[in-house]
Amino acid sequence: MLLSKGNHKLPADTAIFNLPHMVTCPGATKECKSYCYANKAEKLYPDTLPFRYRNWELSKKDNFVDEVCKHLSRMRVLRAVRIHESGDFYNQKYLDKWVEIAKRFPKIIFTAYTKSLHLDFSAAKKLKNFVLFASMDPTTPKRMKELNTIRSKAVVVQKGEKVPRGYFECPGSCKSCDHCYKPRAKSVAFHKH
Repeated sequence: MLLSKGNHKLPADTAIFNLPHMVTCPGATKECKSYCYANKAEKLYPDTLPFRYRNWELSKKDNFVDEVCKHLSRMRVLRAVRIHESGDFYNQKYLDKWVEIAKRFPKIIFTAYTKSLHLDFSAAKKLKNFVLFASMDPTTPKRMKELNTIRSKAVVVQKGEKVPRGYFECPGSCKSCDHCYKPRAKSVAFHKH
């Protein structure tokens, strides 16, 4: 199984593809290294990390696109794919593979949050079904902010901190909200949990 389906926050019609945290996160900042929520799942559930490593190994192979497409074709009632609750686009070739997958499934929305702001996201941004958020935090280097070509941003708001003006405030569950799955989604703020 490459993709799981739904969880306590994501609806059952959403497929999820994960990679191991940190080793696939070239844009990881000081903040996300100190508070990586993906690390929690890997500690709580012993099968999680080996599963993510298998996905990582598969993602490096030439047949990755075909394998993911076969898997998606078999999943019933699929509205969206959440790329990376854990992990990130670790290089351009891997990102380009996801662009190809999204092209093959134009009726499915692909959503990703990324700190790999050094990559070229122009092909992904041309697709109406690929929704990207540049994941920013106070420790994001200024040079990375300048390199960012992704329109929508995602920030984490600390307890007691106000949501930045112009940002959509995440209600905490995608089951009651589809903001991040809309092609022209505006920037979003998540409360630290």
